[in-house]
Parts: sequence; C-alpha cells; structure tokens
Amino acid sequence: MSELDVERIEEFGFSSPQLVDLLVNYQKNITSDCDDLMRLLQEDSREVFMARLHAFKGMVSLFAKPSLVQSIAQIERDAQSFNSSFLMEHVLALQVKSERLKAQVQAYLLQIQ
Repeated sequence: MSELDVERIEEFGFSSPQLVDLLVNYQKNITSDCDDLMRLLQEDSREVFMARLHAFKGMVSLFAKPSLVQSIAQIERDAQSFNSSFLMEHVLALQVKSERLKAQVQAYLLQIQ
C-alpha cells in the first residue's frame, strides 16, 4: 500500500535540488517525530503527546496520502481517553506506516536524482 502522494509532491514545482533537500528533511522529521510520540506515550505526557501528534499530522500531510492522515486523526480522537496500552498499539501501527512512507520517499528520491 502506498502512503506517498507523488502527485502532491509534483504540484509544488520545486527544482530537483530543492525537492531533494525538502524530502530528505521530511524523512528525518518522520523518524524523529515518531520516536518522540512513542517516548511521550511511554512517559504518559498526555498534553505534550496530543500537541506533538497534531503537529505530526500536519507535517505528514504535506506528502502523505489522505488515508495516512486520516489514521493519525483517528488516533487523535482515540487519544482523548489516553488509554496508554490502547494508544500504544495505534502508535506502533503508525510507526509501521511511517516507515513505509519513509521508504517510499527514499525510492522517489532515487528516481529523481
């Protein structure tokens, strides 16, 4: 299943060097933000977790397909109760999707370089 919205990337109209820089930073942010979400969930930092999850949704939505963004929105809704074990399952699933997105960005980068 593809998580990357290639059409959205191409709509930006960046030059190749600009696009490479943007996508490399996008990949780094996916990794660091996912790691932060897991850490915050383990620390039971509800308010910070919610804020970071919302920010992650915004960042990912730049180039992810709507289905991934909708998954994050569902986690936001479910997180209102902040049941850590329940959320842990969802965040682990989100990490898998995020890794897939990262790999697809890497494949796209290899095509344009």
